[in-house]
Amino acid sequence: MYKRYDFCTHQLERAQSLIKDENARKAIDYRYIKGYSYKETLLYFLRSLSDSTIRRKLVEGTESMANTLKLMVFLKKMKYKIKRHTSSFFLAGVSFYLRS
Repeated sequence: MYKRYDFCTHQLERAQSLIKDENARKAIDYRYIKGYSYKETLLYFLRSLSDSTIRRKLVEGTESMANTLKLMVFLKKMKYKIKRHTSSFFLAGVSFYLRS
């Protein structure tokens, strides 16, 4: 169970670090990685950005992370198919993780 949690956490951190826009990366980090509420995130970033910009950066960052995770899963599936060693447990865990 811990290995699966560790794997999922590592994949999320990788996806978050690959967000190109620095403001979107910081907003995602503050809101989702550090766990602050939406209101606290708005108040924190209102010093430098407007509320609509913060909202847009959160959406852009979330979309970027989702696309990165989808791509990583696709590449993992291709790697396992090439090796002819598809682990159904691994694929089920990743698909469950992406649905949540």
